[in-house]
Amino acid sequence: MTFLLNTKALIIDLRFNGGGSSINQFSSYFFKQKTHLYDQISTLGRDTLGLYTDPSSTNSLALLMPLYVLTSKNTASAAEAFASSMQASNRAVIVGDTTLGASHFTGVFPLGKGFIAKIPFARPVSTANFKDWEQVGVLPNIPAPASKALQEAQETIFKGLLSEAKNEIQKRAISWAINDLQAKQNDINLSASVLSNYVGTFSGGITFYVENGELLCKNPERGGTDIFKLKAA
Repeated sequence: MTFLLNTKALIIDLRFNGGGSSINQFSSYFFKQKTHLYDQISTLGRDTLGLYTDPSSTNSLALLMPLYVLTSKNTASAAEAFASSMQASNRAVIVGDTTLGASHFTGVFPLGKGFIAKIPFARPVSTANFKDWEQVGVLPNIPAPASKALQEAQETIFKGLLSEAKNEIQKRAISWAINDLQAKQNDINLSASVLSNYVGTFSGGITFYVENGELLCKNPERGGTDIFKLKAA
């Protein structure tokens, strides 16, 4: 996890995560202090168990950069618990679809004569609204179709970085990255004859050319090797 320390922001993709075991260990990396994640309430004895992060389990590693969690209707169980806990603690921005809504903990109980039943025995309760998300799901902060969630999160990150850019070179580089994302989401179909009108090398050494029916650009300010597909306004 240490290789993530110098990142400007982090995206965790849970769109196809159906759950798993406890989230405590993984969540602990995203907080400096011990933090209340959620309460687990037993439906049998009505006991309440508070679940917290454990900073001592991360070897003093704290990943405190902006965090974005991608969700879909396939995000379930422990993955939902992670998304809900990060959202409730204002630690992450949730981007995508509302999650499945499968929050209750289930166990296998013998019924006798060889029969068993899988029955919920506990439910998690959010620290934000003191409710669980069974059959409701975790609502995203930034709603988006699951297929577009990654691009939406990336664009949000880049726009934040753009507002913090310290000079024009940084601003142009980030603006190019935003334009590139938008171009990938909005394919434009133009004829080869129309595209050829834009071919050439212009001020600053920016070169436009056509390849495989697409108008592409090389920008020397980005090292001259990065290639961008142009987006029509």
